[in-house]
Amino acid sequence: MSKENMKSTILILKKYFEGKSETERGIFLAFFEGITDTEGQYYMMNRLYMLAEVIKELDAYFLIDELQKYDYKASMILDELLKE
Repeated sequence: MSKENMKSTILILKKYFEGKSETERGIFLAFFEGITDTEGQYYMMNRLYMLAEVIKELDAYFLIDELQKYDYKASMILDELLKE
């Protein structure tokens, strides 16, 4: 996945995360599961350095808390990368 595609994906996640309805939360969770699925087309956890850059650029730090539910190890690595 290119950095631009990753940015677009994170912006979509951010939009639905900030949504107030159950439908928006459901869309967020479905989309988020897609980026954490190791077999999925949009898997991002294999590019943690790039993901950390994008999270920082887009102020999407909420993703780390959400990621803990799916991939605790990756969330801890991201947390460390973002402290640098």
